[in-house]
Amino acid sequence: MPASTASAGSSQGCLPESPVGSSDRRNCDDQPAAILLAGGAARRLGAARPAGGKAACEVGGELLLGRVAAAVAPVIAEIVVVGGEPVPADLRDRFLGLRQLADSQPGAGPLAAIRDGLADICQQRATAGRPLPAAVLLVACDLPLLRPPLVQALLDWLPPAADSVAWAIPEVAGQPQYLFSVCRPQLLGPLEAFLASGRRDLRGFVATLTGQDADHVVLIPTAAWQQIDPVGAAGCDIDTPADLAALAGSASRRR
Repeated sequence: MPASTASAGSSQGCLPESPVGSSDRRNCDDQPAAILLAGGAARRLGAARPAGGKAACEVGGELLLGRVAAAVAPVIAEIVVVGGEPVPADLRDRFLGLRQLADSQPGAGPLAAIRDGLADICQQRATAGRPLPAAVLLVACDLPLLRPPLVQALLDWLPPAADSVAWAIPEVAGQPQYLFSVCRPQLLGPLEAFLASGRRDLRGFVATLTGQDADHVVLIPTAAWQQIDPVGAAGCDIDTPADLAALAGSASRRR
C-alpha cells in the first residue's frame, strides 16, 4: 500500500512503498486519480479558438472538457483539471470529484502542468491521511473520442506490483502519446528535477528516465495498442480548425 504519511508537497512523499495493481484498486483507498490538462494557448486554432480556450471547443454539442471528463469519471472519481479558464458550474456539478488548479507556470508546457497536478494530488492525499493513488492518468482535454473502457484498459497496462515502472505510454500510429498515458505518483520527484534543470520537453524527460533505468518507462507497442483502440481515439487530438471540424463530424456520427 502506498505511503500516506509524507508532508504536503514533498516529492519523497510520492514514492509508493508497494503500489497495488488495477485488480485491487476498487477494494482499497489508493484509488487512481487523473490529471486533465486544459491549458495551452491553442494558437493553431486561430479564429476557431473560443474565448474559453481549447477546452471550450464544442464537439458533438458538448465542450471538449466535458467530453473528456465524461470518459474519465466512470473509471476515476478524482479529476484534477490543470490550467485553462474556470470550469463551468454545470461541469463542476456533474463531476463532483473534479477540482481545478491554475498553471503555476503559464506557457511552460504540459510537463509543468503535470508537475502541478501530481504535487496537488500528493498534498491532498497527505492532508486527508489517505494513501497515494496506485496510478495517475494523464490526459489532454482535446481527445473527444475517448471512452471509459479505453481509460480502464490504459490503467490496466501499468504493472500491478512494486516494480520500477513509473510511466506507461501508448504508441499510436508509431508515435508515443504522452498526453494519454498513466504514471505512478513517484514520477513527481524526477519530473521536478528535470524541470529545475531548465528543460521541459516530453521526449527529453522520457530519455532522462530511461537513462536512469530502462524499466522506468513502458511504451505500449502500436500493434498491442491497436487491439485496444482500433480507431486510434487516443491519437485523435485537436490542433487546427480542420482537426476540430473533422472530429466534430466524427463525434456527431457516433452519437
